[in-house]
Formats: sequence, C-alpha cells, structure tokens
Amino acid sequence: MASVVPGSEFNRVREFYRLTGYTGEIQFGDVVVGAWRGNDLVGVVRIASEEGVRVLRGMRILPEFQRQGIGTEILGEVRLLLDGIGCFATRCNHAAALAARHQSAGAESLIP
Repeated sequence: MASVVPGSEFNRVREFYRLTGYTGEIQFGDVVVGAWRGNDLVGVVRIASEEGVRVLRGMRILPEFQRQGIGTEILGEVRLLLDGIGCFATRCNHAAALAARHQSAGAESLIP
C-alpha cells in the first residue's frame, strides 16, 4: 500500500535510498510517498518543488519487488496528492517506457 511517509520516518527513507544507491537527499518541503509491504518499505519517490514546478525525484523500488505494480501504485498515490494542485513534471533520463509511465500518472515531459 502506498502512502505519504511522515517526517518521523525520513531516516528509514534515507537508509532505503542508501541501500538502493540513490545519492539524492530529501529536501525541506519534499513530500515523500512510500510503498509498504507489512512494515517493510519497498518503494519510494519524492515530490520536490524546483523553481515552482513539482517534480518527481528518487523513484526507487527494491529489486525483489520490481515488476509487481509497486511503481504504478506509488504514482497513483502521487496523482491523488497532486489532483487539483496543478501540473507536475519528471525528468526521465533512463527510458521512454519510464517517461510514459510517469506521464500516465499525469506528469508532463519537459525534455523531449
């Protein structure tokens, strides 16, 4: 189940990022959405604000939980959170399929 991660759990997210090789940091004002299986954090993304545009950063899913719909679950929660707030964007450097997945959650591509 995906949900907003409370600030009291940010150390768990930092450790999750460390374990998955992500070097970005949670910034003041970020909203973090995580996916949980029981008490285990298995996926996470940050909604950051950069120059007034909401962007997705640090989307990570544990390898053993990939290809099970967890990323889609997280993006669904992101979409609910941002519904009615305005547009958001993602910079996707990895693959067109990932960009398409983010766009299906309502993101607009800023880079062709």
